[in-house]
Amino acid sequence: MSEILGHLTHIRRFPVKSMAGEIVPEVWVSYSGLAGDRVYAFRDQAKQNNFPWLTARQMPNLLQYQPVWKQVLQSEIQYPQPEAFELTITTPEGVTYSIEDDALLEHLQDCTSRPLVLRFSEAGMQDSRPISLIGQQTIKAFEQEMNTPMDERRFRMNFQVDWAQSVPFFEDTLIGKKIQIGDTLVIEINKKDHRCIMINLDPDDAKGNPLIFRTLAQNHEACLGVYAVVVKEGTVKENDSIVGLW
Repeated sequence: MSEILGHLTHIRRFPVKSMAGEIVPEVWVSYSGLAGDRVYAFRDQAKQNNFPWLTARQMPNLLQYQPVWKQVLQSEIQYPQPEAFELTITTPEGVTYSIEDDALLEHLQDCTSRPLVLRFSEAGMQDSRPISLIGQQTIKAFEQEMNTPMDERRFRMNFQVDWAQSVPFFEDTLIGKKIQIGDTLVIEINKKDHRCIMINLDPDDAKGNPLIFRTLAQNHEACLGVYAVVVKEGTVKENDSIVGLW
C-alpha cells in the first residue's frame, strides 16, 4: 500500500561543511547522500574527539563563505571524475580562493587560531545521517512559537517538504517508515534532528539570537526536522511527489 504524503519544495546541498549552501533543481542521491553535499570540511587537528570539524560554532561568519562549483555537477553522472568537485570559495570580504589554495587554509587558520587541514570525501561528511528533511509546516509552526519570521536556511536541511496534510512536525510521525521521493529514491526516516546553537546564527550576517535554540530546547527537546538513510538510490527533482511505502 502507498499513500501520497506531499511534494518536495526545495533541495539544498552544502559543498563545504558549515559554509553557505545552494538550492539545486535536481540531484543524484546515493547511499552516501546528495552528490556534492558536505564533500569538503576543514578539520581542526587539535580536536581529539569524534567531531573534529571547524564549524560556525567556532567561527560564526563561516556561514557567509560562498562555495561555487567550477563546473556544474551533473545529476545524471553518478560517479563524477575528481575534477568535477573543484570549487571556489568567496569570503564575506569578497576575496575568492580555490578550495585547495593554501592561502585559503592560511586565512582560516588566521581567523580561528586553530591548526586546520582540508579534508575531501566524495561520500560526504554529514553530522549524523546522509539525509536531512523538514516540513514547511514545521518551520511555520516554529515561527509562530518565536513570534518572528524564521529564515529556513538556518536549518540547513537537504529536503524541504510541503506535506499534504499540512500538519506541523508531521515528519516526526514517519520515524521508522520508508518514503519514496520521485521515481526511484527511497529513504527511511530513522531519527529526529537534534539541533545545536548554530540555528541561532543568521545566514546573512552571522549574528546570533540565543532565544531560538533556547525556545527549541524548551518546547521540542532541541529537535527540529528528521534524519534519514537511503534505501534505494535515485535522482530527485523539485516538486517530486513523496509517497509513503507501507
